Amino acid sequence: MLAWGTMAPRLVWLLVAVGTGLAPVAARADLIYQLEPLVGVGATDNAAVTTAGEARVADSYTFVGGNTRLAYSNARLTLGLGYNGAYTQYVRTQGAATFTNNLALTSTAELSARWKLGMGAQGTLTKASGLSLVDPVAATTQAAVAGSLLYLSTGVNQNLSYQPTPRQGYNELASVTQVRYLESPTLNGMVVPQPTTTFIAAGVSGNREMGRNQYTLVLDGGDSFREADPALPPDPYAEGHTIIARLMAGWRREISPTWTTTLQGGPSTIFKLDGSGVLAPAFNGMVNYTRLPWFASVSLAQSPAPNLFLGEATLNDQVIVRLALPLTRSERLFVGGWGGYTYARVASESQHLARLYDQFVGGATLTGRISNWPMSFAVSYLALSQRGSATPNNPVPDLARQTVFLSVRGVFGWGPGAAPMFGGVM
Repeated sequence: MLAWGTMAPRLVWLLVAVGTGLAPVAARADLIYQLEPLVGVGATDNAAVTTAGEARVADSYTFVGGNTRLAYSNARLTLGLGYNGAYTQYVRTQGAATFTNNLALTSTAELSARWKLGMGAQGTLTKASGLSLVDPVAATTQAAVAGSLLYLSTGVNQNLSYQPTPRQGYNELASVTQVRYLESPTLNGMVVPQPTTTFIAAGVSGNREMGRNQYTLVLDGGDSFREADPALPPDPYAEGHTIIARLMAGWRREISPTWTTTLQGGPSTIFKLDGSGVLAPAFNGMVNYTRLPWFASVSLAQSPAPNLFLGEATLNDQVIVRLALPLTRSERLFVGGWGGYTYARVASESQHLARLYDQFVGGATLTGRISNWPMSFAVSYLALSQRGSATPNNPVPDLARQTVFLSVRGVFGWGPGAAPMFGGVM
């Protein structure tokens, strides 16, 4: 398996080579730079992310950070470089300060009128207890990890699309993602190492539109590889390679310009290289309402997925509700919210599915944009309630956490097509 230190330089050189080969000598190129500083204050009832059996410590915190993006584009190529940094300092809790760093590189090239190639690389260095400003219309499906543990998450991805006609298309994708813990918790005076997990994924899909209907066929899968650690109790079924795969046929119906429904279903599997494993149905159903700037959706799904933070491949049953709508005619004041429930099961050595954890997550955000100024504010509330299990060798903790915060964000852009900083439409 290639190490991230080997893959990253190769990917960067490949992105540069693709860009050099596609960029016409005399074509016009645009360079846009965007800066989004962010400051905020907040409070949480579980600053150290301790488990339900430990004393939780409430604390307030300050938050300073922001995003910076650089985008280069010409007739056939778009390159993007983005960095997100944030520093969280608690007022009373010692040692809970978190510095989050995220760097992402993306590339999209139009190889021809029918072919398009995308590539990317990203890396995140932060702590498991770190706070982030969660998008109210997105939800996480991963189990939360107790403690304040520093970890590094890295990944590369590639996708290739072919669209022979406006109503027919095909897509291929591949990615490699790894989570490596740089710190280990201490339990009863003993250091407990955390697993390093790498997930290699690949998939192909096709779609065809017929009137208001779109039909899809998706085949994807991956290899979740958990490194064996001599300091950890042996777990033959979790360690090594765990393969997940699914075949899904789908139907999407545009009921009206505002309402759409999606149904997907098919078989899925989680198995080891020795042939042991489980088969289970996979499905996804979704109802969407979109009438800009209104948005609402409800989805229900069952699907296998890797959990890189726990080092396990799980079968997840999940329901998610999302909502976003304006509160004023000027559309400068928005409210957004989401809620979700996940029930995760893991395949055991006896080739049965056993409960690993279930989790309730949710939040709401009130966002306001200041007229004629490149600034906005947000008041957010996030909640998590996780009920774990005493699975042998891989126990999942019970966790509960609530967080509220107020943030102010600025948006400044330079380059062709950038909106005026002051006096423009906000």
